[in-house]
Amino acid sequence: MSGFGNGTNHFDLATLISNANLIFIGSTETPLPISVERAADEEGNNAAEDSYEGGPAVAVEDTYKLQGGTLDLEDLHIGPIDNGAVHLCAVSISVATSNSDWPTITVSGFTGVTDYADMPSFYLPDVTINGKRIAQGIDFTVDAACRLTSSELTLSGEFHHDLDDSGEVGVMAFTGSNCELSGEAVEITGVVAWTPGGTWIETQAPGADNGNIQWGTASFAATKIIAKYVAP
Repeated sequence: MSGFGNGTNHFDLATLISNANLIFIGSTETPLPISVERAADEEGNNAAEDSYEGGPAVAVEDTYKLQGGTLDLEDLHIGPIDNGAVHLCAVSISVATSNSDWPTITVSGFTGVTDYADMPSFYLPDVTINGKRIAQGIDFTVDAACRLTSSELTLSGEFHHDLDDSGEVGVMAFTGSNCELSGEAVEITGVVAWTPGGTWIETQAPGADNGNIQWGTASFAATKIIAKYVAP
């Protein structure tokens, strides 16, 4: 749609995973970029130029909010996604919660994807979040001496393309996948401490940001790889 409104629901996540509480908020769409190649003359001045396709496809990003119920993150995946007759590839999905907003899910990737059947899928970890305006531990807990204020989990892969003999985009591929987990908490009766679950590798232990007229805060992070989905 054009003009006032939330744009095109490219990935249509609510329909894809049958969750009516997942509300489409808005989207962005960036056309295929064009690159220009120039030739210099004997004096080093540009004498000729021509263009070629400089990117794989049309880049898109959709934003959703969970405004009730629950969401099983393992229902979400990156990789090939069908929206009717449109073939897309989700390259990243992030899930963010905070004490000032409802859970926000952002999906980015490409539409107009070729070699669709050969692309693998990677699913988010088995974690459930609530459609409430609260900060939530996404596969981690924080110590009782502090309070969680925000959290985010991001699953991402890499989209690849090659050019044909005319300099136009030809074959495409998708590989992955890396999962990043992070959060922020505030000190109440003690310093910030957290415990990631499962096989997470901590990449940032809580530090401390303290001032003479503020409550101390700290951020933390972890990472792990996600194996590609293999149909049973």
